[in-house]
Amino acid sequence: MPRTTIFQPSPELGAFIEAQIQTGSDTNQSEVVRAGLRLLQEQVADSKLEQFRNLIDEGE
Repeated sequence: MPRTTIFQPSPELGAFIEAQIQTGSDTNQSEVVRAGLRLLQEQVADSKLEQFRNLIDEGE
């Protein structure tokens, strides 16, 4: 069952979220937050991949 998470953005982030909605990039606040979390998830995965590649290079 989905959980509800409460998120209170700073005024600057709140303005950014509203701007994303107004420009049509996303249709609601949840979409903006999900998009940001997906980007963070990709960034973390890329960082881990880079670490693994460095370890492989060191081992060769």
